[in-house]
Amino acid sequence: MVEGRDIGTVVFPDARVKIYLDASLEERARRRMEDDDPSGNIRETMTEVLERDVSDIKRSVSPLRPAPDAVKIDNTGWPIEKTLNTALEIVRGRIAGWAKL
Repeated sequence: MVEGRDIGTVVFPDARVKIYLDASLEERARRRMEDDDPSGNIRETMTEVLERDVSDIKRSVSPLRPAPDAVKIDNTGWPIEKTLNTALEIVRGRIAGWAKL
């Protein structure tokens, strides 16, 4: 499994399974704070996350966007286990489909 903002569109455009994870701005800021600075300010962190999103969406080389064939998942409020299990279900479903080819 590989993650990144241009993995499905630039790095591995021919990957057989692509999953585009997203969550609300507030959720992503909260997660960043948990990882980096639990004592930080949620509003400031939300601003930083939004600024990065806008910058990545507007960049001319490999802009942030889901691949057209990606399965999109909004995992706002989900524990990591649910996100992982959902991704595994998608992969297993694709593998089962390949076996029928």
